[in-house]
Amino acid sequence: MLVLSNEDIEKVLSMKTFLEVLENSLSELAAGRAVSRYMQELYDPRHIESEIAEAYVLKTMDGLIPFYSASAIRMNSDLIRWEKHEGTYRKNKIPVAAGRKWVGLIFLFNTTTGAMSGILPDGYIQRMRVGAMGGLSAKYLARKNSTNVGLLGSGWQAGAQIMAVSEVISIKRVKVYSPTAENREKFAKDFGKSLAIEIQPVPSAEEAVEGADIVIAATSSLEPVIDAKWAKEGMHLISVRLPEFDSATLRKCTVWTASKIPGGLSVRNVSLAIGGTDKIPVRDKDRIAPGIDPNTFPELAPLVARKESGRKNDKEITCFMIRGDTGMQFAAIGAKTIELARTHGLGRELPDEWFCQDYHP
Repeated sequence: MLVLSNEDIEKVLSMKTFLEVLENSLSELAAGRAVSRYMQELYDPRHIESEIAEAYVLKTMDGLIPFYSASAIRMNSDLIRWEKHEGTYRKNKIPVAAGRKWVGLIFLFNTTTGAMSGILPDGYIQRMRVGAMGGLSAKYLARKNSTNVGLLGSGWQAGAQIMAVSEVISIKRVKVYSPTAENREKFAKDFGKSLAIEIQPVPSAEEAVEGADIVIAATSSLEPVIDAKWAKEGMHLISVRLPEFDSATLRKCTVWTASKIPGGLSVRNVSLAIGGTDKIPVRDKDRIAPGIDPNTFPELAPLVARKESGRKNDKEITCFMIRGDTGMQFAAIGAKTIELARTHGLGRELPDEWFCQDYHP
């Protein structure tokens, strides 16, 4: 059984590999050969004020994909803080474990033997996985002549989105906006150099979106970040977080998602450990815009498998919301990670007997 670090994983998994594995896993999903169970969360509210709230959150998700002989459970143990920043709610995970660190793990199992095959941190994988899903949506839904990108956000996820889209689209220019000028300027400098793309920091979200063929929202906002009138014919929109686009924007689009989720995208299986959570915007981060029925969204997996057609014409506005079937994605990527890590002699081996037992439960 192999234990890896984020540094080990980064050495063997490029964005190109993420795109290849996820594209294949979506094809398997479309063929009925992969399955996920949507995430579950347990909340323990800790601190509530008028514009700030904190809670301990235990999050789990799981899935399996026989093509990789793998199943996986991903879990996060987090202290989360919701607070207003420049008039809008933001969600932040607070690093307080083991000297200001976060806790997120992937437990990987072999479906042939039932044995545990690895324990992996989820940080690097989650960043690149989300980015790759945005990239795949651009590959299948953006206009073929797309060259300009408008990016809202300058954090970790924003970087992964640009890395992925640049793998599948010949990008000529990116305009990036985030509320802190220093952050967007640093992002433009760093990623412009590493990706050899012209990246221009701009002072407003509207300016970032203007003239873009692809618009990416990769923010921590719990409220809409663009105005519907900015969405022009032929654009492809990508959202990392559901509340980033409002009802008016989504009604202008053909909205796609990773897969159908039982009960719709606005529903999550949530148990509250302690009462009083009505003052915490825990569900706001996953609430689809009012009046939008997520069960009408077409799915990306059949499109990847060539079972459905994508963009109807160059005037259609398409939108991809990165939600659904993440469990089986962690299984697929985890299995590929273990394979490559063993090839390169990375990680720490632990005795298999530590993770098995003589008793039958």
